[in-house]
Amino acid sequence: MFWLTVTFVSCTNIPIAFLREEDKRTASTLRLASLPFSVFTSKWLQSAILTSSVSLLLLALAAAIWGWNSASWKAILTLALVAILISFGLAASETLLAAMISKAKMRSSLMGVISFPILLPILIPAIKCTADCIMQESASKADILWFVVYLALVLSISSQLFEHIWRA
Repeated sequence: MFWLTVTFVSCTNIPIAFLREEDKRTASTLRLASLPFSVFTSKWLQSAILTSSVSLLLLALAAAIWGWNSASWKAILTLALVAILISFGLAASETLLAAMISKAKMRSSLMGVISFPILLPILIPAIKCTADCIMQESASKADILWFVVYLALVLSISSQLFEHIWRA
C-alpha cells in the first residue's frame, strides 16, 4: 500500500500542471519564454519534492503503526533514502509522460496505462527493499544502486526527449 500511494501521488500530481497550461492556453507562451530544459527541471523538481514529502510522511506514519523503536533507526533512515530516490525517479518519468499525455485527446485515462510499464522496474525492487528493511532492518546495496541508476537513466532520457515533446 505504501508504494501504491506514492505512485498514485506521482501519477496524479504532475499531469495537472501540464493539463492546466494546455487548457488555459498558457503553454504556448511558456514555450516561447522558457528553455525546455528549465521547464522540465522545474516541473520535475516540483513533482519530486511533493512526492518525496508524501513518501516521507507516509514512512513516518508507517513507522508509528509498525511500532518501530529507536533500535530501528537504521531501517527507517534506509527506507527514507530509498523513498527519496524512488520519488525522484518516479517524478522524472512521470514528467516526461505527462508532457506526452497533455497533447493527447483522451487524457484522463492514459497516465496509468502508459506509466505502468515504465514504473514497474522501480516498483518491484522498491517493494522488495521495503520488505527487507522491515524484516532485516537493512537494504541490499544492489537495490539502492539500482534506484540511483534508474534515476540517472530516466533523468538523462527524459531531459533529452522532453524538448522534442514540448516543442511539438
